[in-house]
This record gives sequence, C-alpha cells and structure tokens, in this order.
Amino acid sequence: MTRFMLLLSVFTIAACGKNDEEESVFDFSTIPDSPLSGLVGGEAWDFESGVTDDFLSDADGFFAIFHATAVDCSGFNESGNSLITSLPTEPGEYEMGLSQTVTFYVEASQENLVSLTGGIRIDEVTETEIKGGLVAEFDADNEASGTFVIAICPDQTY
Repeated sequence: MTRFMLLLSVFTIAACGKNDEEESVFDFSTIPDSPLSGLVGGEAWDFESGVTDDFLSDADGFFAIFHATAVDCSGFNESGNSLITSLPTEPGEYEMGLSQTVTFYVEASQENLVSLTGGIRIDEVTETEIKGGLVAEFDADNEASGTFVIAICPDQTY
C-alpha cells in the first residue's frame, strides 16, 4: 500500500509540470558514464536491474523501478531499497523538478523521499528496453548517479 500511495503522489506532482520555456540549469555532462550507484537510506546502493509497470505507464512516461537485485518482467521484487521514477518515452535530457522526479524508497523505514534535484537523460528507447543515465539527490544519505538499462515489461502490473 505504501508504494501505491507513492504512485499517486508521483503522478500528482507530475501533473504540476514545469514551464517548457524555462531554461535548464542542470549540467547533463555531470551524469557519469559508469553504472548507476549511490546511497539510499545512507546505505551503499548499486543498480542491478530495473523494470517498468505497464498499468502505470502511459504515452509520455514509463513508470520504472530500479533495484539493487536481479529482477525481470516475470514479476516484481519489492524488497530492498530502490529508486522509482517515470522515464520519458522519447530520447532527450530532462531536468528534475515538479514534472520529473526520482523517489528514493528506503525499505527499513518505508520512507519515500522525492528528489527534485538532478536530471535524467534518455539515450535510447526500443520495444524491450530503455537506456540512459541520471543524477538524483534528496540529501547526503540519498543520492544516485550513473547509467542504466531497464526492461520494458508490456504486460506486467502490480
């Protein structure tokens, strides 16, 4: 139920979009060309795999969960710290703000920490995967950066 409440808040925040005419201040060259890693809940976190949720995805974004464990489209692994976001469906650079967030899910406290700081770069979207990179920061105990490849799961829902 905690993740469902998070989903509602992510989509509510996304509806309050940033004006497209505003100039970007995030430097996308700061996204490192190394695997996504960082801290979640003050603990070291290394991205292993990620998946999308078909029910919560739409034409503008793939609802995605990044895990530190191996997962695939046969089912979701809801254990452990994770990152949650909506990844744009088109290649490009997307600055974080009210319309683009990354949530740090801390399992031990069941906290959902929504980051408005950083950026997401989508390099490629195919029928089966999304490739890109991101930098996100909530505070010193919750920050992540690097590149990722996640699976698009066309029939998977919570």
